[in-house]
Amino acid sequence: MDALMIHTLIQSRYRIFDASGKLTFSMIFGLCRNSSDDTDPRALMFDISGSALDVPYALANKLLKSHGINTLRSDKQRLKDANMSTVPSGQRLVTLPSPVGRTKHYKECFTIFEYRIDADSELASLLQPGKEYSIKLASKDLGIKWWTYVDDPQASLSEEQISQSSEPAKLLNSKPSAGHATFTVVDSVPWPPEVSTRMYMIPATEITAE
Repeated sequence: MDALMIHTLIQSRYRIFDASGKLTFSMIFGLCRNSSDDTDPRALMFDISGSALDVPYALANKLLKSHGINTLRSDKQRLKDANMSTVPSGQRLVTLPSPVGRTKHYKECFTIFEYRIDADSELASLLQPGKEYSIKLASKDLGIKWWTYVDDPQASLSEEQISQSSEPAKLLNSKPSAGHATFTVVDSVPWPPEVSTRMYMIPATEITAE
């Protein structure tokens, strides 16, 4: 099998990116194995570094495309250097359960991965207040460079295991439209005033019945 199809969806947690960082912002990826050719009963585990889920790298290397992102060469180079390859393996591995024996509808079986864009990150520095951005997959290619099947999805993999050869098939998005993350950048989000409550002890008043 040359390719394995993965149902992929993209959206943003909020339609607003708060440049002050008070309201945290994430791009959300939903992934599900739902191909009739996917007959392996084992879970599938993949490394997100250098893939479409590694958002700054993906934008710089055309795995994701966007409207509004600054595309100056110097800025793209900064994003290329911001990939997740140095992040501990436990934080960059995503597991997709097998569809074999699945009893629920596939729409209830998506694995969710969130890529948080911090206000002080290289990517956030390219987002300009007052502008709207829309980010989506550039093609079917998810850009996943390493993946494997695992018998025990709860077991962690070591860096040595991840350094072994990947399964040969490419992981591709199965949907023509995988959605998009659309958001507007604002300097800050109006925050409601802090609410506090207080309790007082009031002495009981004795009432005499006539």
